[in-house]
Amino acid sequence: KDLDKKQERRLAMLPGLAESLASKCVEQESLTTQEGLVSPEDFLLYLRSLDQQSKWEEMLTALNERLPELKDDERMSPPRQIMIDSKLDVLEKLKRYADCRTLLETDLLKEYPDNWTYWKKHLDCSLSEAEGSSYDGIALTEETLAKTSSKMSQSQVPASYSHMKLPT
Repeated sequence: KDLDKKQERRLAMLPGLAESLASKCVEQESLTTQEGLVSPEDFLLYLRSLDQQSKWEEMLTALNERLPELKDDERMSPPRQIMIDSKLDVLEKLKRYADCRTLLETDLLKEYPDNWTYWKKHLDCSLSEAEGSSYDGIALTEETLAKTSSKMSQSQVPASYSHMKLPT
């Protein structure tokens, strides 16, 4: 039993150790690389260690620092969509539903309006945000859907979501 407890304590220290090593590597690389970009592997290791420890605020800060000012930077790795998806998950874990909706509306639903997962997440965030308040969470998603549908019809680009209608 004593051996099991020692092993459990050692295993509990591993995510903290991984975070420490990865954060040092991330800091060193950002100082030494030509463009200031950390290798994707090191950055993902750092995020994973923060995730294992449920350090959502630190993870959100790291993601915000990593996302470049230029939205269409093709050199970015991991890809921007993956970074925003991760940020969305962290915001949801922090129960910042309004921020989730905003991120979905400003980034993901504009770029990927046919992705049903994003629409479902938008609806989930709208309902969670509306919980305990006087406004209708479904109406928030319907409003976003109407705006997106209107923009897509003006640009005359076919979209498979144009027939989407939430049940009333």
